[in-house]
Amino acid sequence: MVWRERPRGGVIGGDALAVSGLEQLRMVGDRPGMSHLTGVTFDRAEERLAWFSLPVSEWLRASQGLVPGGVLALPADGALGCAIHTMLPAHTVYTTAELSLTYLRRVPLGERLTAQGRALHVGRTLGFSECDITGGDGSLVAHATSRVLILEPDNAGTSGTARPRPLPAEGDVNDDPLDPWERPVAGAILDGDTLQRLSGVELLRGQVTGEIAPPPLHHLFGIMPVVADEGRVEVVMPVTSWMATPWGWAQGGFTALLCDVAVGMAVQTTVPAASSYANVDLKVNYLRPLVPDREVVRALATVVHRGRSLAIANVEVVDREGRRLALATGSAQILSPR
Repeated sequence: MVWRERPRGGVIGGDALAVSGLEQLRMVGDRPGMSHLTGVTFDRAEERLAWFSLPVSEWLRASQGLVPGGVLALPADGALGCAIHTMLPAHTVYTTAELSLTYLRRVPLGERLTAQGRALHVGRTLGFSECDITGGDGSLVAHATSRVLILEPDNAGTSGTARPRPLPAEGDVNDDPLDPWERPVAGAILDGDTLQRLSGVELLRGQVTGEIAPPPLHHLFGIMPVVADEGRVEVVMPVTSWMATPWGWAQGGFTALLCDVAVGMAVQTTVPAASSYANVDLKVNYLRPLVPDREVVRALATVVHRGRSLAIANVEVVDREGRRLALATGSAQILSPR
């Protein structure tokens, strides 16, 4: 499983805060861990604008064969934050406080998606930005917005652009020259007979017990359900340096991905056999940053509304001590037949 391997990638130098945000972005050299893991890249930036892209590889597929919309948070969070970063003076950092995503169509497998972030407001303590995520043909796949807190380094703590931390050399060594997202895919996709025969909660319980093999998404990120009851799930994810930005901290997009998967699984527990669902939006409030120290964090998701065509779930992400790291709300459309 990829997430157990020793991570690849580098961080920018500790003197980066001495120059402006736009100059810092131009200093990014060796790709960070998250780029090696998923193929997501920082493409370019200018004042108030930033571009990221993501290849939608087979590794991003969930058990039903589709790519969850939460993966769009990886390029979106980068573009949203870096658009604001371009306007920050030296000795100033920021951390994401809120991220919202609206999914407009299915994530297209095999395409390279582009996220263009635009800074709409950059004040002394707050920044606000928006982002379009488009497919290879230029069509809109999703829209996102973000609110960030702008801080001085002494008050930054473990914020997203605080002074870089060294990447630990943990994990198993893999000498494969290919980055994980470029390798032959691992994991299983559910067959049509299983999808027609088992209800949503039965499918998830099969994954919890190991009777149903995990999908590629699990092998890449380590995301896995450990509890599945009707209207409630618990999903875990190890936080490693594979998720690191050029500043060495885990990117907030991975928190959003975990929340999106947890929302979907919670809704899935309410879906009968031969029916399905599709996540349509997600809002995440970040309370504490993820530290890439191999700790396993938990997303506790509960369905708070289940109508005929719409379901809404709340998510709480906690660390091993039970401290809240993030709160999220997402909704999903109920589809039938599968």
